[in-house]
Amino acid sequence: MSSFDPVKDYYQVLDVSRQANAEQIKRAYHAKARTRHPDLGGSSAAMRDLNEAYEVLSDQATRKAYDSERGFAEDHRWPDPKLEAPFQAGSLGIRRPDRDLLWLTTRGIICALLAVLWLLAGEEAGLHRAKSVLLPWLMRGLGIATLGVGILFGYSAHKLAQQKMSHKHLPRPERHLLMYKAIFRGVMAGFLGLLILSMYLSK
Repeated sequence: MSSFDPVKDYYQVLDVSRQANAEQIKRAYHAKARTRHPDLGGSSAAMRDLNEAYEVLSDQATRKAYDSERGFAEDHRWPDPKLEAPFQAGSLGIRRPDRDLLWLTTRGIICALLAVLWLLAGEEAGLHRAKSVLLPWLMRGLGIATLGVGILFGYSAHKLAQQKMSHKHLPRPERHLLMYKAIFRGVMAGFLGLLILSMYLSK
């Protein structure tokens, strides 16, 4: 296995996507070599960077270790070149949506909708003077807390998108996602618990 520098973005050096297969990487390397080779008007430093990127990404084991270090392991499906279809999303310039970003965005929208629901329910319960005076305030409190969680998810999705666009090294994003998943489960448990309580008190 060849050594690599996890700070460098070898995909950017070769100008390929993270889902590029071995053939696409090889073609990109030869295309770049025609302009970066010292004998063809390029520089030694540029050619050295290009060779380093190609050595890392052309070896499957090294590429997998590099992707894991950069936090790309979950995004990569590691397709078998022999089983690949002639036309792929990467070759057509279509990018797959990032799963982590999609998860944060959808959960943020769900939390925002739940917050609106509870705030409206709290106001409705207050107007009709429910049996429990505490119930409307519990609904409002849960609505405000849920709205805060939705804002947190939205901010985290925005920050993650910026990091991926700027090719920054992500410090173990799976740890943050585990925490966010636990928070979302807590929100859903609170939602269901208060829903059951409100149905019981409304009888």
